[in-house]
Amino acid sequence: MPMMMWCLLHPVAAVKLLKPLNEKAYCASIAVVPILLKEKLDHLLTQQSEDSQTHPVIQQDDTTFKVNIEEETVMQTRHLFSAFEVHFASLYIFILSCPKKLKKTLQFFQRSVLNIQDKEKVSTSVCALLQTLSQY
Repeated sequence: MPMMMWCLLHPVAAVKLLKPLNEKAYCASIAVVPILLKEKLDHLLTQQSEDSQTHPVIQQDDTTFKVNIEEETVMQTRHLFSAFEVHFASLYIFILSCPKKLKKTLQFFQRSVLNIQDKEKVSTSVCALLQTLSQY
C-alpha cells in the first residue's frame, strides 16, 4: 500500500510514526485530499493573507505557518499539521461557517479522521473517496 494512502487510512498511527521520521510525507497526506476531491489547495493554504476572511486560513511564510481568522493570527508554528489541527478545530470552537470552496475536504477529514458524524448530506465525491480508501 502506498505511504500516502496508509497515512489517510491511519492518521493517528501516522502521527506517531511519520512525524519524527518523515514530516514531508506526513504533511503531503494533508495536501493531497483537496486535490483528490478536485478542490484547490490554495483555499486551505495561502501565501498571503486575504482581506475579510470569515473562515480560518493557513498562511505560509518562509519558515512558518500561521492560522488567521478575520485577519488575526491565532497561532503560528513551523509544522503544517499543527496549523491544520488548529484550523480545523477553530471551525467548531468559534462556530464558523465552513468555506464552500473547501467543503468536501473538510467533510472528508470530519468523517474519516475525526469520525464526527452529523446530519449534513455527504458529498458524492467524498463518499467515493472514502469507499476507495476502505478497499486498502
